[in-house]
Amino acid sequence: MTTRISHFGWTHLAGIALLCALPGVLLAQRGKTPITDKIGLDQNLGAQVPLSAEFLDESGKKVALGDYFKEKPVVLVPLFYGCKGSCLLIRDGVIKMLNAQKKIKPREDFEVVILSVHPKETPQMAADAKAFWMGVYKEEGFEDGFHFLSGSWDAIQSVTKPVGFRYVYDFETDELAHPAGIVVLTPEGRTSQYIFGVTYPAKIFMDSVSAAQSNQIGERSEELLFGCWKYDPKSGKYRIVVENVLKALGAATVLILGISIGFLSYKYRTAPAQKADKAAEGGETAE
Repeated sequence: MTTRISHFGWTHLAGIALLCALPGVLLAQRGKTPITDKIGLDQNLGAQVPLSAEFLDESGKKVALGDYFKEKPVVLVPLFYGCKGSCLLIRDGVIKMLNAQKKIKPREDFEVVILSVHPKETPQMAADAKAFWMGVYKEEGFEDGFHFLSGSWDAIQSVTKPVGFRYVYDFETDELAHPAGIVVLTPEGRTSQYIFGVTYPAKIFMDSVSAAQSNQIGERSEELLFGCWKYDPKSGKYRIVVENVLKALGAATVLILGISIGFLSYKYRTAPAQKADKAAEGGETAE
């Protein structure tokens, strides 16, 4: 028995340590840190956005948010154009979803409002962003259904607060940390449905737009903590990352590999001892 225990190996201990540590890693990625007190996407279903809030569109023209709320629902996409993190995944997720379904179209059935939550971004940055979106959106002739806005801090906050988009902007370092998700609003400007993360199933999206068209307030969605942030307790600042969930998945992968290696190592190391035991037992039987 003592011999077999010695063959247990450090790999088994490492696997067990990873197994014990994984829940802590997952909890950290789910937001058990101070940053989530300031960053998140709260489902304020039925909240009214200020239709009189003024912004600049991609051409530099002054517009009111209410210009896009008339007879069709509005899909609000909060992000910022200079983001190199999850905003790119949000952008790609929206475009992929729009390309995947052919039943409803921007401009005809709903409006897409991309709102920069960065107070220093400009109409030129909005125009560059629209050019990219239109370059990868497969349908032609629907450019008028996409609206890229920029505005002052107060104007941005007047929209993000009622829809529950909580984020942090550091004016000194010019760093911005935010959650990921889109909001579907009714033609009257009320929040109808939230879709979290960076992938948006076409069926859920179409159902959400259909419900919003009828001025229905949807049900709460399953929340997913997914955003562009990381808190550094040493510096007290927020650091931009692409996806915290990937870290949890990486930890799970390491765990599985650790257990697999440990199991194979155990079998390999104990095989000679087992053969020797069988040989010894065979010899005793023969005697």
